[in-house]
Amino acid sequence: MKIRKGDRVQVQYEAQLEDGTVFDSSEAKAPVEFQVGAGQVIAGIDEALIGCEPGKLKLVIEPDKAYGARRDELVQTAPIEILQETGVRAGEAVELETADGTVVTAMVQDIEDDSVTFDLNHPLAGHTITFLVDVLAVKPAA
Repeated sequence: MKIRKGDRVQVQYEAQLEDGTVFDSSEAKAPVEFQVGAGQVIAGIDEALIGCEPGKLKLVIEPDKAYGARRDELVQTAPIEILQETGVRAGEAVELETADGTVVTAMVQDIEDDSVTFDLNHPLAGHTITFLVDVLAVKPAA
């Protein structure tokens, strides 16, 4: 039975960076269930599963179908006063509120006496991700 758009699948997975570093896994958790093609996972997984048989799969997802390309314009410097919290260090994540009230997470890249540089890229932006997926069950779309 081949997986089709709209089917619900139950999977176990391991996610790796290009160098083989595992950054996420469902191994110690319950299997993950989602509807294929419904945007509940990154686009590359949705697309790669369509037409596959249940079982073990290796999915290599390029940045444009994963977490996007790394964008230099998302690295921005602002006055130090923007930091609401004290004791924040470079390499830590902070939440910032945009002019329209949206809350975004940013990594503090650098702190100077009068300024702070934030990286608003997703931490996995620019990376090709390998997912080792075991499709355990498929429920056909109604």
